[in-house]
Amino acid sequence: MAELNQKDQKPADPEEIRALAADLDQFGEDFDTYEYRDTVEDKEENIRNTETMLLDGKTDSIRNYLLSFIDDDRDPEAVQAAKALLERMDMATPSLPGTTLALKAAFDRDYSYIRVTNMEPDQVKGILEQMIATVPEDASLDVEKYIKHAGGQIEQIGGAYDDFSPNFPTMLEYNFDTNKVYDYRQEPDTFTVVRQIK
Repeated sequence: MAELNQKDQKPADPEEIRALAADLDQFGEDFDTYEYRDTVEDKEENIRNTETMLLDGKTDSIRNYLLSFIDDDRDPEAVQAAKALLERMDMATPSLPGTTLALKAAFDRDYSYIRVTNMEPDQVKGILEQMIATVPEDASLDVEKYIKHAGGQIEQIGGAYDDFSPNFPTMLEYNFDTNKVYDYRQEPDTFTVVRQIK
């Protein structure tokens, strides 16, 4: 089982945020040219607005925009540029409130993320430990059996288990990371379920 690791959040670097905002603007101009020309009237104003969003941690729309290029996968150059920008955002922007739980699936499947927004990290850690304890050893590599055992424990945290169970992986490794959050769709009250990273 992976060790728990809570990263310290460093203050955002204004110079890096400014550079990141400019590069995000350039990404749109380079890889989404027609949409960029239709929506951006003032390049400097667009950079300033993006910079403000980054400083405030309001990055969901930016992340979803970049993820759309990664998911589309038709332009390798755009995919690599989008991934690089997401990584820079993770390093440079302030965390949103809450705790991010990273879950790794069995059999080298992709990562999936859940952000628990209404609980302290220690509370979440305790519930996760209870979840893991309920799973028999012979079920730990069986996705369906694991979900069956884990579902009731997830409901203790809050939110509707059935809303996101199709994407819930077997939990073999986990850690807390309040920075790497890729928002996809919001579940009621407690959970933000995030698309799998490929």
